[in-house]
Amino acid sequence: MHFHLPKPLHGWREFIGEVGIIVIGVLIALSAEQTVEWLHWRSVVEDTRQALDGELAVDLGIIQARVEQAPCISRRLAELTTVFRRQADRQPLALKGPLGQPQFPQLDTNVWDSVIADGATAHMPLDVRLRYSRFYSAIFWFRDKTDEESEAWSHLSQFDDHDVLTQEDWSALHQWKARAQSLAAKVDANVSLATVRQFALSLGVEPRQFPFKSDSLAARDALCHPIT
Repeated sequence: MHFHLPKPLHGWREFIGEVGIIVIGVLIALSAEQTVEWLHWRSVVEDTRQALDGELAVDLGIIQARVEQAPCISRRLAELTTVFRRQADRQPLALKGPLGQPQFPQLDTNVWDSVIADGATAHMPLDVRLRYSRFYSAIFWFRDKTDEESEAWSHLSQFDDHDVLTQEDWSALHQWKARAQSLAAKVDANVSLATVRQFALSLGVEPRQFPFKSDSLAARDALCHPIT
């Protein structure tokens, strides 16, 4: 059996040649690795943006639905002002129908939360990342305000049993009505159909109409019918 030992290098030229081959090999390997990583993150970012756009399309539809309910919310709160005034003057009004309820579907941010956690946004172009960030900041603000609105209106639903309300009930409802009015003013001042369209255009997303259930539609429709 014969063993072939590596031949010793002769001179600096051969040594440099060998080192050069190694360096070139390492550079090629690193370049290939970076290319694979770049292709991976490019695919991840594309999938991420599709998921974000789908989530935002639903959220924009929900925000648009709240904007469309604004006139009915405003009229109902104005009617409740009259109801409270007449009650204070001991001239209670007979209400002509149920109070109705604005509908506040829950805004979803699960995709964004996941994207932030796994670091996918760091691989997006800066302008794209900033647009998504601004919009989701607005969503978090809007969700907080509509959650508070929903709580206020859930208390105001006691008006549907107004014949059994005590003086203490009326006092508490007056406070909830003031709360609902303050929140509505804040939401209406900051959100409009124009702002929805602006966000939709900046992100290239079309708002998706939210599919309200029949009971939610009935409560929303009742809100738009006069009760005084």
